[in-house]
Amino acid sequence: MKSITRKQLEKFHKAYHENPMNKVIENAIYNNGIDEVCLNHSIIEENQPIFNIELPKAKAYDQKQSGRCWCYATINMIKYNVAQNMNVKVEDLDLSVAYLTFFDRLEKSNNVYENVITSEKFDFEYLKEEKLLLYGEGGQFIYARELIKKYGLMPAVYMKDSISSSRSNKLNLLFQEKIKSDCKKIIELKKEKASMEKIRQEKEKMLEENYIFLSKILGEPISEFNLEYYDKDHKLIQCGKMTPLEFKERFLTINLDDYVSLYHLPRYNRTLYHKYIRKYHGNVIGHSKVEYVCVTPEELAKCAIKQLKDGCPVPFICPTAKYWYRKDWILDTRIFNYQQVLDFTPMTKADEFDFYDVNPNHVMTFVGVHVVNRKPIRWKVENSWGTIKDMKQYMVMNQSYFEECVLEVIIHKKYLSKKIKEAFNREPEVIEVDEW
Repeated sequence: MKSITRKQLEKFHKAYHENPMNKVIENAIYNNGIDEVCLNHSIIEENQPIFNIELPKAKAYDQKQSGRCWCYATINMIKYNVAQNMNVKVEDLDLSVAYLTFFDRLEKSNNVYENVITSEKFDFEYLKEEKLLLYGEGGQFIYARELIKKYGLMPAVYMKDSISSSRSNKLNLLFQEKIKSDCKKIIELKKEKASMEKIRQEKEKMLEENYIFLSKILGEPISEFNLEYYDKDHKLIQCGKMTPLEFKERFLTINLDDYVSLYHLPRYNRTLYHKYIRKYHGNVIGHSKVEYVCVTPEELAKCAIKQLKDGCPVPFICPTAKYWYRKDWILDTRIFNYQQVLDFTPMTKADEFDFYDVNPNHVMTFVGVHVVNRKPIRWKVENSWGTIKDMKQYMVMNQSYFEECVLEVIIHKKYLSKKIKEAFNREPEVIEVDEW
C-alpha cells in the first residue's frame, strides 16, 4: 500500500500552476461559491414557466423541517378530487398530514418489530445487513396510500402540525432509540426461547407505549369531528359528526389501489419490464411493500403526460442535490457547468446507481408539462416547502433533468402500455436489501 509522497505533491502543484485559469477559477469560486461560477445563464432563459398542459393553482403545503415530502406529494395528488367533491376551491383545501404521519410512525414501529419477530436469524451482523431495524420518517406514495385506506383523512384544522412534527429531528432520534431498545428486548426473548404468545404480548405493550409517546409529542389524533365548512358558493355545509374514514369514503372518490409505481433504475441488477418488490420496508404490515416495474424514461414521460391531460397530478421521486438552481427554482442537468469548470468526467445514470452516487431524497408532484411535437420540453413541479421568503410552490424541470434524475412516477393503471401491464401481472422478484 503506497501513501501520497512529497514528490507527488510537488508534481501536482506544478501541474496546477501550469494553467493560469486554475487560479482564476479558484479565486472566483472562493468568493462566489461553486454554483454561481458554474452557472449557465442561457439555461435560465430557456426554462420559462410556460406549460400547455397545466392544472389549476392549488394551496401551497409546507413540510418545514421534516422528511414528510412523500405524504405531502400524495396529498397534492388527491386534493383536486377531494376539493371537487366538497365543492371548495382547491387553493382553500387543507388536509392534515400530521394526522397521517402520526399513524405512519406507529405503523413503522410495528413493521420493525415484526421484522425482528419473524426473522429466523437475529445476530447483529444479519440485522445490519438486512436493514431489519431501519426506521425513518421518509416514505413513498404506497405508504400514504395505505395510511389513507386504513385511517382515512381529515381537514388540517382538526389536527394541525405541532412544533415537533414540523421540526422532527429530535422526535426521530428519540423514537428510533425507543424502537431499537424494544427490538433488543424482543431479541432477548427469542434467545430465551420465550413463547410466541409472550413475545406478542410484549409487542402490544410496546405499541401502546409508542402511541402514548407519539401523542405526548404530536398530539393525540381525534376519532371523530364535526364537519362544517363554506363551499365555493359561500354556502354553509354542515355534515355533522364524521370519522376520518367516513370523510375519506365520502370525499375521496378515486381508487388509490389503481395507481402503481414505475421506476427507471438502470442498475446492473435491474431488468426492463421486470417486476420487483422490496422485502422489508414499509409501514402498514402486509400491504405497503413497494412493488414496481422498471421502464424507460420515455415511458415514464408518456404515462405522466397522459395522466396530466386527464387532470390528475403525478407524484415522483428524484435526487435534488446537484442540479437545482434555487434562485430561479429550475431543475436542469445543464444549469451548472461543473464538468467543464472543474475538469472531470461525469458519470452516467447507470454508473451513479452502481457506485451508490444517487440519493433519491425528495418526492414532489408534476402538475403541468410543455409538449412540442409530441415531446415533453419542460415540466411544472409542485413542491412542499411553502412560499415563505424565497421559497416557491412551483418550479420548472427541464426534460434533461427528467431523463437523468426522475426515478419513479405514480401512474394510474389505465395509462400503462400493454407491455407494462403484462409485467405487473407477473410474480415479482424479491429485493432482499434496498437499492439505496
